[in-house]
Parts: sequence; C-alpha cells; structure tokens
Amino acid sequence: MEVRLDGKVALVTGGSRGIGKAMAASFSAAGARVMISSRKAASLREAAASISGEVAWFPANAGDDAGATACVEATMERFGRLDILVNNAATNPYRGPIIGLDRPRALKTSVRSPGSAGTARRRQRSCTSPGRWPPSWRPRSG
Repeated sequence: MEVRLDGKVALVTGGSRGIGKAMAASFSAAGARVMISSRKAASLREAAASISGEVAWFPANAGDDAGATACVEATMERFGRLDILVNNAATNPYRGPIIGLDRPRALKTSVRSPGSAGTARRRQRSCTSPGRWPPSWRPRSG
C-alpha cells in the first residue's frame, strides 16, 4: 500500500540524522513538505541538502520552551500549516530505570516539546488566521 502525503506539512524534531532524518526523507518522498529541526544548524543544512523534495530546516532545542515554540511558528510561517509532528528529539539523555528519571528532564520532552499540548495551545492563541490552523491541532470541545 502506498501512502501519499501530497499537500501535507511535517515537522520532524531530531531530523538532522538517524531515525529523524530517515522519517523526514520518507515524508518528503511521499509528497509532504518537511521542516527538520535539531540543535546544530550545520547538521541541519547538510541533512536538508541530502533529502529530495521541499525540505526546510530550523535550529532549535526541543527541550527549550521558547525554541520549541519558535520551531512551530517557523514551520507555520514557511509552509502555512502543520499536519504531521514527529517529536523525535532527545534532550538531556538519561540512562537507567525510568523510575529514576528526575522531573525536570522528563518535562523537557513530554511537556515543553513542539508536540506538547501547552506548546500547541500557545501556538493556537498566537495564530492570526484561525482558518490556517490545522484541524488536528484544534482543541477538542467537551
């Protein structure tokens, strides 16, 4: 089964290498326009150049609230919409039992990332044209 993503926009954090870069390339090959993000601009530039299709990049730390918000805003500004989010970025790696993970490190990727509910709500409030807001990001009523 072939899945086409023509007309869709994907944002992939941690998109400069590894699994993130492979996902970005797959989305692009399926017709999506893609924004990749990671901390290092040079790595992003190189990754974007190696992926065919319409691929943009934005340097940001997904664990930083301001960076995550700026990344979503840059995607909306560049492509006018956001349909697919892959929150692949790792921040402040932790090795060991999950029970030992401290709250600040856990919150970096689960609450403050571009895909978090808080970031989505902030982005929705700052969107000047509600008609441009992707349906999948609208808050559900009830």
